[in-house]
Amino acid sequence: MLHSYFSSFQFLLIVSFLPFSLSAQNTSQSIYGQVVDKLSKEALVGASIVILDSDPFVGTTSDLEGKFTLDNVPVGRVSLQVSYIGYEVLNYPEIIISSGKALHLNIDLAESVKSIGEIVVNGKRNSSTMRVQNEMATVSAMSFTLEQSTRYAGSLNDPSRLVLSFPGVRNQGDVQNGISVRGNTPSGLLWSIQGLELQSPNHFARDGSLGAVNMINSNLLQGVDFYTAAFPAQYGNAGSGVFDLKMRKGNSTKYEFSLAAGTLGMEASAEGPFSKKSDASFLFSYRYSTLGLLSAVGYSVGGNSAPGFQDFNYKINLPTKKLGVFEFFGLVGDSKIKPLKVKANEGDWSDSYRMGVLGIQNSLKVSAKTHLTSSLMYSQSKGAYYNEGERPRYNNSGLVPVYKGKTLWEESFPIIERRLQADLKSTTKISAKHSFESGLNLSYIQLNQEFKRSASNYNYNSKQDVFVLKSYQADSSIALAKTAQIKAFLQHKLRLTEALSFTLGIHAIHSSLMKFTSIEPRLGMNYRFGNGHALTAGFGMHSRLESLAFYANESKYYDQVDLVNFTAIEAFGSPNKRLGASRSVHLVLGNNLQLADQLKLKTELYFQYLYAIPVRKFYDPFDQFSTINFQYPSLFTYNFEFQEVYANKGKGLNYGIDISLEKAFIRNYYILLNASYYQSKYNTPSTQDVYQVKWLNTRYNGNFIFSATAGKDFEVGKEKNNRISMNFRSIWAGNNRSYTFDFYAGEKPFENKLANYFRLDTRIAYSRNKEKYSWTLSLDIQNASNRINAASNPQINSTGIIPFLNYKVDF
Repeated sequence: MLHSYFSSFQFLLIVSFLPFSLSAQNTSQSIYGQVVDKLSKEALVGASIVILDSDPFVGTTSDLEGKFTLDNVPVGRVSLQVSYIGYEVLNYPEIIISSGKALHLNIDLAESVKSIGEIVVNGKRNSSTMRVQNEMATVSAMSFTLEQSTRYAGSLNDPSRLVLSFPGVRNQGDVQNGISVRGNTPSGLLWSIQGLELQSPNHFARDGSLGAVNMINSNLLQGVDFYTAAFPAQYGNAGSGVFDLKMRKGNSTKYEFSLAAGTLGMEASAEGPFSKKSDASFLFSYRYSTLGLLSAVGYSVGGNSAPGFQDFNYKINLPTKKLGVFEFFGLVGDSKIKPLKVKANEGDWSDSYRMGVLGIQNSLKVSAKTHLTSSLMYSQSKGAYYNEGERPRYNNSGLVPVYKGKTLWEESFPIIERRLQADLKSTTKISAKHSFESGLNLSYIQLNQEFKRSASNYNYNSKQDVFVLKSYQADSSIALAKTAQIKAFLQHKLRLTEALSFTLGIHAIHSSLMKFTSIEPRLGMNYRFGNGHALTAGFGMHSRLESLAFYANESKYYDQVDLVNFTAIEAFGSPNKRLGASRSVHLVLGNNLQLADQLKLKTELYFQYLYAIPVRKFYDPFDQFSTINFQYPSLFTYNFEFQEVYANKGKGLNYGIDISLEKAFIRNYYILLNASYYQSKYNTPSTQDVYQVKWLNTRYNGNFIFSATAGKDFEVGKEKNNRISMNFRSIWAGNNRSYTFDFYAGEKPFENKLANYFRLDTRIAYSRNKEKYSWTLSLDIQNASNRINAASNPQINSTGIIPFLNYKVDF
């Protein structure tokens, strides 16, 4: 396998040097796309699209459908400006143009509140690369593009890893993709694709929000909006953060291909038109990886395990004349971990996670002011753990093994979640000052979980030298849960002046299984004054449901406590079906200051009050359990023999400050510096009685995060159209806290913090542009300082230095 793998890698290296063209002069590419109104999606006819400082001049205007094509754009870095009468000017500073792939841009322009006579159009470059495309977002919102996901050190084309460059965000180890936002549990994160809620799209995730590699290839993303608090009203069932991913459409004018190979795996993608007579297009991508290859050459990624994965992403774009645009999208991901070597008496095992998504979306212009989006999506995930082996038998004391007999056992824990969603969203723009968004989402969720365990006891027959079956025992249970979920929202964007705007919204969510209903108001404010200075504020009430298995698991549990005999009364059923969701109130105050044309300082103060958190109803007063401290949400879904009873009586507090200094990628370099200080606390009904304090540290109260991300490009070659890119990212943060309790010492559960976390990632890449193709050779070094960070589970949370060599060709 190793030989064939590197043979393929060698083949791609040879392909890149084939003489597709010996000409190196005037290498150029095209930029194409569409210019529309940001809210109504009405095509803007005659918008101006120009390359700043181009010589000779490169520019064009949009046609009757708002579409445009810029030809003869020189490869390298260019700055693009888009303007339209009555609209705010939009700038794209120093975007990368390569000869191997045309650049597609969906350009949304915001209408100016000023009268036409007051509009001043200038060529000032936008200094921020973190501005979100959602017009309703005011605070705690960031965005990143395809270019950033491929450029930032440590990102590996994975959106989960890229956001570690943003303030207030911490990962849960060197390997896992679990993200703690501002001291919250990773299970509070909402994933959304094309505006629809999604199960965790991470390989090796099983159930919950962890995992190691994202199934969605960043090369297929149009953009990603990431929220860390006070989310707009369109987002529900989110407690700590929101990942909103939007897939781009394929090139509708010509065919383009990409091939890549490296130590992380192989990748192939294709895009292009179905016909030259229409704008219909396709976009496909397939990746195959086996991290066991790294283990084979001496780099440990998963301890004594060989993780491997593959995924397929696609999007098909079919525009029609009267029925709008139809988009078919989806993904399939498969990942599995097996031991490299099966140790004696431990048995063979495997841990797998599979996921599939199939969706269709229609965008329709109902009128000049109203845009309607309707969607239907089916998704299914399956996580399974399998274990088998043999153990020596023990004597009655359980201390001394009896080798004259043995026990063979087998156990499996599959969980399947199916989700069908229908979604309808409407956007109406009344004027430049007033716009409305509304939506309705209907979901049907079904969960199948199964537990199987069998054990066969054998006695040794010395005369025949064989083991003879003595007894056989099997346990199994199947649980089926289903619920209907309804979500609805309404929000209004009010732009009183060019400087002052408000967003008012409300979100509602209802779950039929839990009989849970929540009405959640949202409010945002943005006041811009001076030269690039803005004050922002956001308020919101939010709720987050746990995994369906948490509410619907059928098993034995303590129904109540007999206070006379001090015994627990057992019952069987689903004790938590009527348990509600965790709730929170978010308040954010922000200050954005443009220090210079290229330099921006952003500061946010935030306060989050969490309540109705599930905690044990009948508790050991010295065991302060709360779902706030969930580390691996999937683990308790496999506990079929005993299920605790929970009550919505826990509370929490998260508060702190995020400071971000950003120098945009202009003049071939960028810098992003972040500093965060925070507190994350919780309590349960008995906290004050036992510890004589009101608040305890949560598992995720690391207290501080410092990160630095930077990079520099060097233009090389005779025509200066090739590029050497050097990037790095460092993270220094307070680590998670470990659960420890000593009754006699009086220690609190999460009082002790693991040693501080430090990580340094580097990336160096060389990109070469030929006339009709381009290639990039890159080396990403994860954990370049080779620091072994302290972790609650070192085998899956920490690793040493890991190099990822990759070669990619676009043509």
